[in-house]
Amino acid sequence: MQAPNPIESPIVNADDAYDYDVSCSCSASIPPGSRMLFAKLAAISMFVCSVLMYGLYRLLENAGWL
Repeated sequence: MQAPNPIESPIVNADDAYDYDVSCSCSASIPPGSRMLFAKLAAISMFVCSVLMYGLYRLLENAGWL
C-alpha cells in the first residue's frame, strides 16, 4: 500500500502562508512589500500633484486670469 501524494494546491492547502506576492499575469514573483510601496508612492505623488495644481489655480485666480 502506497501513501497518497500530498496535493500542492493553494485551494486545497489554503492555510499555507506565503511571504511573497504572486503576480496574476505572469509566473514571476513580486518582491515582498512592493505593492504596498507602490500604493504609498502613488498616494504621495497624487497628493503632491493636487497641492501643486491647487496652488497654480489660486495663483492664476489671484492674478485675474481665471
